[in-house]
Amino acid sequence: MLIIKRGKDLQLCSNIDNKEQKRFAIFNRWYQYSKYKTVIKKIDNIIKIEEENDNTTIFTSFMYHKDNPNSYKIIYVSQRQSKFQ
Repeated sequence: MLIIKRGKDLQLCSNIDNKEQKRFAIFNRWYQYSKYKTVIKKIDNIIKIEEENDNTTIFTSFMYHKDNPNSYKIIYVSQRQSKFQ
């Protein structure tokens, strides 16, 4: 599922069928060949959560316009996300 809302992109992928890594790869391939790559920046972050009885991997991407005045906040949030690993 891809939700686009006035200059803000949010991708939500279900992990119910354990295909989130494939969806992440497909989304990355789309971005790699996208004509928007010159104006839309994307930050990927793969978060691995290791618990006693369960290991979970969460695939995330932040997308923003290269001229977004709040891009520093997006970068900050993405970097903070990696601290959960």
